[in-house]
Amino acid sequence: MTSDPFRNRDHVPDFDALVEEYKVRSAATRSALPMAANIAYGDGKAETLDLFFPVVRTPRMPVHLFIHGGY
Repeated sequence: MTSDPFRNRDHVPDFDALVEEYKVRSAATRSALPMAANIAYGDGKAETLDLFFPVVRTPRMPVHLFIHGGY
């Protein structure tokens, strides 16, 4: 059987362990940083974004934008 080149689980060793670590670290980040979650930018259920803010804010701070295109 041919593996799917876009199915990460087929190509990444310890995929499940890495996903679990990602979940734990994501929860820790959500607990530690001020954030606004699930801000709608479209009509679809999946068309939302989360904004995270630094604990200490100053005027004219840079913005880091991450866009995940999926696979």
